[in-house]
Amino acid sequence: MRRQFTWYSTKGIFRLGCIALVLFSSLATAQAHTEDSSLLEFDPLADGEQALHHHIDTGGKAIIGSSVLGFTLAREFDPAARDYFNGQNRIGGLSHLGNDFLGTGVPGILAGAGLWIYGAESRSPYEFHAGIASLESLFETFVLTSVLKITVQRTRPDGSNTASFPSGHTSTVAASSMVLAEFYGWRAAVPAFLLTALTGASRMGADKHWLSDTVAGAALGVWSGYAVSRSHLERLEPRRESGCWELAPQIWSSGAALVFSAEFP
Repeated sequence: MRRQFTWYSTKGIFRLGCIALVLFSSLATAQAHTEDSSLLEFDPLADGEQALHHHIDTGGKAIIGSSVLGFTLAREFDPAARDYFNGQNRIGGLSHLGNDFLGTGVPGILAGAGLWIYGAESRSPYEFHAGIASLESLFETFVLTSVLKITVQRTRPDGSNTASFPSGHTSTVAASSMVLAEFYGWRAAVPAFLLTALTGASRMGADKHWLSDTVAGAALGVWSGYAVSRSHLERLEPRRESGCWELAPQIWSSGAALVFSAEFP
């Protein structure tokens, strides 16, 4: 059993170490420039407490419901998706981008740290909180993904170990993508979620995950990114200038639906 988790544990410890290093090394820089502004404060405990509320608010519940439905449908297509991707080189050299770069979490960590430090240096609360939200979401996603992998122990398609569910690569990219979507609107969301889809396809092409694993990973990252971002945006609401979007359920006497609403700058 120990041998089965060697690859995953090494990757996970590396990712967690990078996040922790950036969080604590950037903290000194941020605090040195934020003594006179309440909007430029790093308070992870308060952020986490507020994020818990958003995990189960209307938007959070909509994401959970949509995720359960998406995972259930994806499981029906797991064998067909594996036949389509496995050994077929469907996305060519782009598979290395998803497997060896995007899904490692390093790009998300660097982007989050860059926004945080830039926000502190330029005294820009919006970028400051976007950076913190990105790192906090990556940390939360890593923890939740790790717990689910150890608990579920689903065998990978290639049989290499039992760390298939959910896809950690996909959840990592999805978390960063959702934070960008929440803070910077559809212009950031479109390319970011295309990279999320690329990462999921790369993992299936490498025969490391079932389709439903990637759907679950993406859903987990979106759920975390949504809740963490909203906790920060509440503190910045009077200053918010970028477009935003929301997915929420609506119920009428004649039926119910998921309603997508968008606000553009």
